[in-house]
Amino acid sequence: MKVWEEKHNLKLPQDDTRSVGLHVSEIIRDLALHSKILDDKWVRVELEDSNTNLLHVGLGWEDYLSKYKHHPEIEYHPGQTHVDITGLCECGHYLTSHIPDCEACSCCLFNPVRVYMSPDGVSLVDPEDYADVFTYATDFLHEFKFTKKSCREFASSLRIESKQTLMWLWQIKAYCYALNTLAAKLHAMFINGNYSYDETDPESAPQYKVYRFQFSQDELDRNWRMLVAHAQYMILNGRYKCA
Repeated sequence: MKVWEEKHNLKLPQDDTRSVGLHVSEIIRDLALHSKILDDKWVRVELEDSNTNLLHVGLGWEDYLSKYKHHPEIEYHPGQTHVDITGLCECGHYLTSHIPDCEACSCCLFNPVRVYMSPDGVSLVDPEDYADVFTYATDFLHEFKFTKKSCREFASSLRIESKQTLMWLWQIKAYCYALNTLAAKLHAMFINGNYSYDETDPESAPQYKVYRFQFSQDELDRNWRMLVAHAQYMILNGRYKCA
């Protein structure tokens, strides 16, 4: 018997519904690099040049949940949404300091910066199952993650907004801001469990956990202002150029 290993690089599918423009994921990634939440090794790593196998498995896991209706209440991939940043022009200047056709900004017409985002899922809040949630929200935002992070004490990590959770939280809060809801659920598949490697520990195996959030409007507003400030920084410093 002869055996050969053949190399095959999986390519992520192209999303024809994804608009050309600034996406909140780009702002979050650049902010994470700028604030050293992501290591410097990611500075020059482009998605298509990196190992995307985990992303493919994650997409397959989402499709599995959707196909077999593990959460029938969820509308998966409801479509792209966007938020126009009030007063901020694509040149990176605010309307109050915007002088058309000058050296500071080359544009001749004010065009607000539009930030796109694509939530993983949404659902209505059931007033019987979630009577307390129904007092402050009518919709849940759902975000799905397939991750090699450890599930050990992860709820505590989310509560204190530890470094390993920040990018996820920035994203979830941004989506909630755009969808005008204070309620969200994070569905996380921890493929390596809690890394205990102890066969007697049930959480050493892959773990699927769901975390429910209640945000205040002030939390969402502060998160959005932070992302807007960094979007302006990206534009003014040539890290992003609006179309």
